[in-house]
Amino acid sequence: MLSKTIFSVLAFALMLVAAPALAFNQDDLTQNNGYQELRAYNKDFDILVFDFTLANKSNSEELLNALTVYNNRTASDGEDIVALKLWADDGDNLWQGLGRDNVLGTAEKTDNKHWFFNNLNVVVPTGGLHLYISMETKNTVTNNRKLQLEIERLSDINGNQAYDYGDTGIFLSSHDNGPVDQNFVSNYVYTFEQKNGDVLAPKVAITNLKNGEVITNQNSFTVNGVAQDRMQGSVKFLQVSFVPTGTQAVWQNATAIAANFASFQYLKENITAGSYDVSTYTSDWDGNFSISAPLAVSFQDKAVVPVVTEPTVTSPEESSNSAVATLEPIKWTGRLIKTKASPAVYLLVNNKKYWFLNEKVFFQYYKDFSDVEIISDVEMNSYSTGGGAPMKKGMLIKTATSDKVYETGDNSRIRWILNEAEAKSLYGDNWASKIQVISEEYLQQYNLVTTL
Repeated sequence: MLSKTIFSVLAFALMLVAAPALAFNQDDLTQNNGYQELRAYNKDFDILVFDFTLANKSNSEELLNALTVYNNRTASDGEDIVALKLWADDGDNLWQGLGRDNVLGTAEKTDNKHWFFNNLNVVVPTGGLHLYISMETKNTVTNNRKLQLEIERLSDINGNQAYDYGDTGIFLSSHDNGPVDQNFVSNYVYTFEQKNGDVLAPKVAITNLKNGEVITNQNSFTVNGVAQDRMQGSVKFLQVSFVPTGTQAVWQNATAIAANFASFQYLKENITAGSYDVSTYTSDWDGNFSISAPLAVSFQDKAVVPVVTEPTVTSPEESSNSAVATLEPIKWTGRLIKTKASPAVYLLVNNKKYWFLNEKVFFQYYKDFSDVEIISDVEMNSYSTGGGAPMKKGMLIKTATSDKVYETGDNSRIRWILNEAEAKSLYGDNWASKIQVISEEYLQQYNLVTTL
């Protein structure tokens, strides 16, 4: 009886040593996709097999040191899978892989169904770390085998709170390791299928442009990118369309910098201020082609004061009659503010910050930037966004998606110019050169009237 009691006490003591001081559970891991059953073909890469976000529960800097994954289905590393890669999202919360998201490492295996990523030392921001795991398949795969990854619940064999070969789970610098309650299972389930030919189009990424990006003071731009054919074929051609937003694509050949367009460039010249759609069109030699969704980018002339994206604006549903909801006249005087980290300048009126469309609007109100105050990020974030400062009277504006031209008046009012004859009579024969292209959101801030 005594020996049994001693053994129980020792076992309990060992459990205390092995248990981490802190530990997270499955709720600290968030799936970023719904459940999907998909196909995985042979000779393919960048197949997204896990998409999740790891929370940061620590009050200080947190690092992801290691994580392990397990395939709970039938596919085998030795026969079906070449590699698993771990990626961090590049900031847009869209899986892109090649050329865009950030590769953190390639997994090592403990057996044909278990892998680990170690020595990562990746910062986990306070908002969490968005992670992806991708798969590359072998030249031949076994039909109907499946893959579904999971992060097994924490097993720290020697209790040192750091990853060692054979441990499972996620290991952090704070030792807040986990999950401790249950395995975290991916929502992606793949069934392997052997294909005798190439059935997938090349993968292409533009590497120096992001959706919504604003580029200032440039009348030419070189698009850089990378491409790789899936299923180990080669790229036959690669073209780029760089056109004003809302217009039909015009495809121009890109220049291959490396073989098979592994890297490429396209030079766009004579760019005027406005919004543009940038897309790629590519094909391999087996006739598989793809056209990318357009990246929406904006160019501004010497825009010392850039557009701030996603301003707070009045929605069309709140409009009355033929105009958007009536805007209260605002006295456009106040503090000019910006933060040290951002070039964006705002006008602060009644504790609301207003952005400027471009320097032309800014200089309608101010002669220079001498009155701009630099404030802290905390103070800037304490102010709500009131929208964009309106143009003063006598400007011509239109959106990229409509032929309607408006003239601006005082107090956020605009009037539709009905025809070219009227425009010439008011603004001269070169009236068209005076038009500024604006966004739909910016237009919605004006009150449409019949007379100014």
